[in-house]
Parts: sequence; structure tokens; C-alpha cells
Amino acid sequence: MRILLLLTVWLSMLLMEGVHAQTRPGTRQIGVFNCFYCQLAMPQIDVGGLAEIERIRQDFDRRQYAPALRIQPGDTITLCSASACVDYVVTVDGDRYKGVRRQQQTPPPRSGGGGGGGGGGSGGRGRGINPPGGCVGKCSGRVTVGNPR
Repeated sequence: MRILLLLTVWLSMLLMEGVHAQTRPGTRQIGVFNCFYCQLAMPQIDVGGLAEIERIRQDFDRRQYAPALRIQPGDTITLCSASACVDYVVTVDGDRYKGVRRQQQTPPPRSGGGGGGGGGGSGGRGRGINPPGGCVGKCSGRVTVGNPR
């Protein structure tokens, strides 16, 4: 019985270490956030970007139950405008955040209008941002088309 208990404890610690290694503070990508009033300066962060990252950091840290899980030096926060995204790494020096990678945004292709029937109108010019790593903003939702058969 004692061996089984020790084996169970050892396996659970091993599993927890694997999870910890994947989300170790100082190596995490915290997220991708919109910042339309940021200049996305590099390597020094601009005033608007600094205010946005500080807000993001306060919100993130407030939700962490353990201080070790809060944003740490080495973690990355990505800010995006309509034209670009910049990865900012949290530093320990006086700068606090350093821009390390800039990626230009590619606008989505223009969509054509519908046709047939009484004639379709022209399509809109799609706008938005396409940041690395996925959707930004309100990405979840529900679309219902017609009645199920």
C-alpha cells in the first residue's frame, strides 16, 4: 500500500513538472492585444504602448493565485495595430519592456459582390488585423444559417 502511495505521488509530481515546464514564467507568450493608439516603437516602447502593457499586466497579474505565475522578466506580450504587431519582452532593466520583433500586417483581400437575381451590390473592403498566433478581439460567437433538417 505504501509503495502504491509513493508511486502515485511520484507520478503526480512528474506530471505537474511537465505542465510547469510548458508554462514556466519567463518563457511565456502572454497574449496578443490590440492597441490602435500605439506607435509600436522598437526597441524602446512608446508612451501609448507602455500604458497598454501596464494595463494588460495588472489585469493578468490580478487573476493569478500565486505570485510565481505573474508576468515575469522574459515573458512576451504582443501589441498589434492595424498595420503591424510587435513582440515586447519584459526586462529587468530600467526599460521594463523591449521590442524584439516587428511583423507587418497584411490586409485581407477585397471581397467581390454577389450576383444573380436582381443584381448584387459590391462587396465591402475587409478590415481588421491578422496577428501572428490567431484571432484578436471577439473571436468566439455563434452563427446559425437556416433551420436544421
